[in-house]
Amino acid sequence: MDPSGSVSSTSLGLQHEIVFPIAKAPLTTSDFKGVREILTSGFVKGLDSGSEQNTPRLLHSSDDGTPHSSELSFRPWAQPLSGQSSVSNSCCPSPGVPSRLYNKGTQPAAAAAAPTPRCNGSAAVAVSSDNQHVPDKKDQASNAQPVPALKRDQPSSAPDQVAADVADEPPAKRPKKARKPGPEDHLPWTERKIRRAKRAARSELSVSRGEWQKHQYAKKNLLSIDGIDDDVERVHISELTHQQFVQRFERPRIPVVITGLTDSWGAGKHWTPAALRAKYGEHPFKVGSDDDGYSVRLKFKHFLRYLKDPAHAPADDSPLYIFDGTFADRTGSKGLRGDYEVPALWQEDLFHHVGERRRPPYRWFVMGPARSGSGLHIDPLATSAWNALISGTKRWALFPPGTPRSAVLPREAGVEREAASWFTQVYPRTQRPDWHLAKPLNIIQRAGETVWVPGGWWHTVLNLDLTVAVTQNYVSTANFPQAWRHARRGRPKMSAKLLGVLQGERPDLAGAASAAAAAGGDA
Repeated sequence: MDPSGSVSSTSLGLQHEIVFPIAKAPLTTSDFKGVREILTSGFVKGLDSGSEQNTPRLLHSSDDGTPHSSELSFRPWAQPLSGQSSVSNSCCPSPGVPSRLYNKGTQPAAAAAAPTPRCNGSAAVAVSSDNQHVPDKKDQASNAQPVPALKRDQPSSAPDQVAADVADEPPAKRPKKARKPGPEDHLPWTERKIRRAKRAARSELSVSRGEWQKHQYAKKNLLSIDGIDDDVERVHISELTHQQFVQRFERPRIPVVITGLTDSWGAGKHWTPAALRAKYGEHPFKVGSDDDGYSVRLKFKHFLRYLKDPAHAPADDSPLYIFDGTFADRTGSKGLRGDYEVPALWQEDLFHHVGERRRPPYRWFVMGPARSGSGLHIDPLATSAWNALISGTKRWALFPPGTPRSAVLPREAGVEREAASWFTQVYPRTQRPDWHLAKPLNIIQRAGETVWVPGGWWHTVLNLDLTVAVTQNYVSTANFPQAWRHARRGRPKMSAKLLGVLQGERPDLAGAASAAAAAGGDA
């Protein structure tokens, strides 16, 4: 025994008794480290723990020099993997099911241990007290090879904890690899957040190479409205009853601009950039969708920084745009719902019968700078929509139902899905003498005005400056036939739920819907 604390065996690989000093205490983790290579090399890996005389022991001494031994045993670390046998007393665990060595305490030294079985993968062999290989008949017949030693860092199919110290204690956590410094690590945190949102919202554009500004729309005359005639009728809400609205606009599906609807709303006072930042600065609003359809969100305070940064919104061809359809449901932004009222003209909404969770998104908080907006589209499920502008100015272009998509939304180089691209590339074509389709209706919407868009109309919106608005889609008795047809095809479960409710609430609409479904045609 070496008083310095090192292993005193003259031949660590061949001698079964391994002696090292320890003072009146059970073996610890550090004590086992000296013999760890032998324990993992296969010399004692399959020792039988089922009998006292076959149990291996590690000899150590007390401080008075009296020899003692610690009895060693094995227990399974995990259950056998699929297709493998369980641990037995005659051989080692199946491959991939490691055993865990533990200390069973100290006791007086015993006589030399009898030969103990060991597993070589196919047959049980024995290890004598001096670690000499004693083959049995099966071993001799198969001419089995010795089990190779495992290196400390050698990977295996066992859990990572097997490589931990032999004592019963949690394995050490592997240190995390240091992240390689990125090219933008020197940038401020807000700048990195903005760039991340831009990349996610439009992955086809490179932020670092300036592709968000490749068309230089900020330097062109895109925002000018000189020579544009406003073609849509305007009516003050005081001069229009619900019945008149249905007869004049809703049933014939004619767009209209209604004024005076927002005069009593709190949004006019509470939806300024400063007021919104004070109340919702930490809330992340949706500013786009990634390539997988997931929402891209940016905290409102970061969005305001984006609006003011000369390198971003003031220069981007089509800037980021808050278009959040969950604002009224999320804890951080639901207060916005109390700042406006659904106008009496559109309070009938038949889709509310299916419940908030089943119906498609139908209301949005909208805020965006100049050149942002919505590309040309038709609202889903033939729903109609109203858009109330709280501040700023918007430019609209609308095409009637039946206008061919290929003409107004061509798939060709240079025509992107953004409103800025459409007004630059496509709109001028609609003003030429050779344009053979109906020309678009133009609307210049100003603060306090509400645009109503009938279902089935193509429309696109371009913000001419910083705008804040709220918009909502709905289904009424007047547009139920078209909406039911689209819902039955696009949302069969929702339409079935709606039909069941209407049979009790509106049997007239339920009868029309059932007849249309039976006939396979429109309602």
